[in-house]
Amino acid sequence: MLLDDFAARWWHGVKSTITTWDAAVDLLKRTYGPVKPPYRVYRELFASEQDLITPTDIFICKARGILSQLPANTLSESIQLDMVYGLLNRRMKEKIPRNEVETFTELLEKSRLAEEIFNETIYFEQNKTNTKKLRCSYCRTVGHSKGECDKLSTRPIVDTVPSTIESPVEFCMLNTDIKSNSIALRPRPIMYINILGLQGTGIIDTAAKESIAGQSLYNVMVAKGQTFKQDKIYVGLADGSTKLENVLITYVDVKIQGRVIPTRFIILTDAVNNSTLLGINFIQDARISVDVSNR
Repeated sequence: MLLDDFAARWWHGVKSTITTWDAAVDLLKRTYGPVKPPYRVYRELFASEQDLITPTDIFICKARGILSQLPANTLSESIQLDMVYGLLNRRMKEKIPRNEVETFTELLEKSRLAEEIFNETIYFEQNKTNTKKLRCSYCRTVGHSKGECDKLSTRPIVDTVPSTIESPVEFCMLNTDIKSNSIALRPRPIMYINILGLQGTGIIDTAAKESIAGQSLYNVMVAKGQTFKQDKIYVGLADGSTKLENVLITYVDVKIQGRVIPTRFIILTDAVNNSTLLGINFIQDARISVDVSNR
């Protein structure tokens, strides 16, 4: 036994009066280990129950250490077992009924076996969760969730006082190349239209109340000398945040199957490589009924 600091000085002062090991241990207990009254021992024991982190064998060891401060033969092992068992967490008590253990040794053996089963179950569930690949429900790409999707977070949603604009579409001129990565697995509703004498395709989007001119259509309008009016509208993202932005507004005739539909288009000046949207204003003015399943 190694004593240091004040205990070492104390031992140098009393060692001449100690003749046996038992006497030394007894003197140490009486000097540095004052006996607690039973009510304080019980209060310390019942102050906390076992949580889901502390191993059962360690919890039982600490509880028995507290009970050892009682005078000898104060409580039988059966009563001590009842006290400690009542402090175990519910998960452990469900696996080990009280009537199946009669000693602390049996309780320790059964609790270790139960915890091994718990750990194996947790390990299996964690591996099963880790092997499941994340797939975004918005862009269908494997590797991230919808909440982490960059495409969704940058998707334009434009709100004006009379209308709301959301969801990008395409306007492809026939004399330009269409990149293969612009074709979705499920093609969106496409309609052949003519704007300013150039034939192209527009994609119908019933989720948008206004029509947006994409970058390619805007370039055509500028080349054809189309006039624009500056305005300010509230632009928001899919997360619900909005901000006031400067936009351009123009009116052009959209020709479709021999009919001419005057349509208002909004140009997002800060947008890059965006596509054209034919919104509800065009659909209603053209009296179009959209049947996606039979298009």
